[in-house]
Amino acid sequence: GFFAPSNESAEEPDLDAVRCFAFDGSAGFVMHKGVWHEQPFPLVPGTKAVCILRNETVRELKPTDERTQECHGQDIDKLN
Repeated sequence: GFFAPSNESAEEPDLDAVRCFAFDGSAGFVMHKGVWHEQPFPLVPGTKAVCILRNETVRELKPTDERTQECHGQDIDKLN
């Protein structure tokens, strides 16, 4: 997965701070609120992943713009 620390002074992450990590599946990880990230994706076919989200994130994943189906919220800013 790709991660960057929270950057409250800008609307985008500091690209020089982006890091990539590979996980072997033997453990999970927790991110602090505000961490910029890309949804983890498997490198091996047939791999399964479980994502546990905060209530605030789930609530804000619902599209808020009928025309574009974009999601916006305090805890997330995601484009579908």
